[in-house]
Amino acid sequence: SGTSVSKDWQIVAVDDVLVPVTIAGVVIRPVDKATIMRLIRSSKGTIQIPGVIYQETVKMSFRK
Repeated sequence: SGTSVSKDWQIVAVDDVLVPVTIAGVVIRPVDKATIMRLIRSSKGTIQIPGVIYQETVKMSFRK
C-alpha cells in the first residue's frame, strides 16, 4: 500500500529547425526545453510539437 506510480515524460530529441516559434500561445523560441516540458506535462503527453520527440516514462515511489 506504500507504492505509487505516476507518469512523466522526457524529451528524446529536438530538431531546432522544425520547432515553431509559439505553441498553445506560449513562445518557445529560442527552443526552451523547460517550457516545452511544462507544455508536455500540462497536456498529459497529448500535445504534438513539430521538431520535438518525447516519450512517456513511469515513476514509482515507495514509502515505508
